Amino acid sequence: MLNNLTNFFNIIKGRMIRTSKTLAPTDMIPLGVVNPNYGGGYAPSSITVADLAAQIGGLQTVAVDGVTITGDGTLGDPLVATILTPSYKVYTALLTQTGTSNPVAIVLENTTGINITWNRSAAFNYNTNEGFSSNPSKISVLFTYQNNGNIKSFGCYTYSTGPLYKVGIDLDPTGIAEGMIKSTIEIRVYN
Repeated sequence: MLNNLTNFFNIIKGRMIRTSKTLAPTDMIPLGVVNPNYGGGYAPSSITVADLAAQIGGLQTVAVDGVTITGDGTLGDPLVATILTPSYKVYTALLTQTGTSNPVAIVLENTTGINITWNRSAAFNYNTNEGFSSNPSKISVLFTYQNNGNIKSFGCYTYSTGPLYKVGIDLDPTGIAEGMIKSTIEIRVYN
């Protein structure tokens, strides 16, 4: 298909290949059209910029993974991409803890602006040393426990030690040695 399009493009533009150009409404865009009777399954074809814009139907909006694209691609209405800003800051890490040591974090993402460290306050109980927000309803915690043993339940909570709230994890073990192996924690602090 690529060879067919390249050859077609060469014929249209007098064997001159342009790598970048502002397209006028009468300029041709080379296409490969599905045709099982043609050698490679695609027959060379073309469409004008104006006809392509008319086929698209004017202003278009496409949103994928937080990116919104609007416009019809013409000079009067070029394509514009907008990247949405999340309504929260996030801390995501993998926590590992053994014996009586403090949890060690492998930080995957941290947009909070806070250098977060972890403390073991008691057996199977861990908390952040830093506070996040003065409003606990603006903090969301997601936690997935990983270890070689069984945990009956666990809880994540926020608690105040002054003007800011910290995050804690409380595990309820079933006769296992204390520890975590790359348990995932995500703390979201909403605006």
